Amino acid sequence: MLNYAISPELSRWVTTSYSYRLMMNFGAGSGHQVYLRNIRRPAAILVGSADEQELADQFAPYLQRLGVNIPVTIVPDVKHTDMTSAPGALPIVVRTIASRD
Repeated sequence: MLNYAISPELSRWVTTSYSYRLMMNFGAGSGHQVYLRNIRRPAAILVGSADEQELADQFAPYLQRLGVNIPVTIVPDVKHTDMTSAPGALPIVVRTIASRD
């Protein structure tokens, strides 16, 4: 079980924990480094600058330390779950994905 440090105010709106099975399906754990290093197709990481669960500015340095060449796009003013619904995010998402083909 993975429990997130979520404030009581947010717990109504966001996931507070993952079961072991769900966590493994998301690639949690140290195995993700192997997965990242073995990606052979075009890939991109998009993260919102206002993400409440991730440190957006840490993705690129982390990938660089792993020797992984996957571009990271930080989408301005987008929270964790807004990437697919924020009107300002859509053009950035489309442009990022189109550039990876």
